[in-house]
Amino acid sequence: MTETTQKVRAGGLPRRIVVVALTCLAILICYLDRVNISVAIIPMSEALGWGADKQGLGLSSFFIGYIATQIIGGRLADRHGGKVILGIGV
Repeated sequence: MTETTQKVRAGGLPRRIVVVALTCLAILICYLDRVNISVAIIPMSEALGWGADKQGLGLSSFFIGYIATQIIGGRLADRHGGKVILGIGV
């Protein structure tokens, strides 16, 4: 490969650096989602009058959906490529 094919047009960074940076950003967004739902459940439960059972149902629904989409996303990434599926997922 020549040097021009290894560079990204904007900024001149190597593609692998850009891919790693975007992957780290995607992981950061995923962790922020998980933290936000855990923090947001407290004022949501107070505003909506939820007991501990409904809080648990809400949190478990989020995390079961989170796990399921991780598995489905992994299968799709095997078939179509990780870069495409990660971009769509984020």
